[in-house]
Amino acid sequence: MTQESRVFGLWYGGSSYAMSEVKDLETWANVELAKDALVDRYGKGGFWKQEFLYMYKEPEFTFTPGVDEETEIHLYYSPINGGSDMYPDAVIKLSFTEDDEAFAYVEDV
Repeated sequence: MTQESRVFGLWYGGSSYAMSEVKDLETWANVELAKDALVDRYGKGGFWKQEFLYMYKEPEFTFTPGVDEETEIHLYYSPINGGSDMYPDAVIKLSFTEDDEAFAYVEDV
């Protein structure tokens, strides 16, 4: 998988996130944009509407105050439709610099 390949993700964890349903599968043009979405929704989601581009429903702009340090994106390198393909290819997680600045990284599973 290259950094330029389209990726798909479901949100998990955090103060108000259980595992998303397949209908909530989001898509990004590449892994870097997915990582940016996690950082942006963590840092700005409570006061700046965030863009959601879904695979199976219309896009939306909404606030994301429930994204916290424990929130992660279950990442898929191809679209899923439920069942046995729900196990992610990787997970995007948050970490923090010594200055408490958030950044996202990919952890293979």
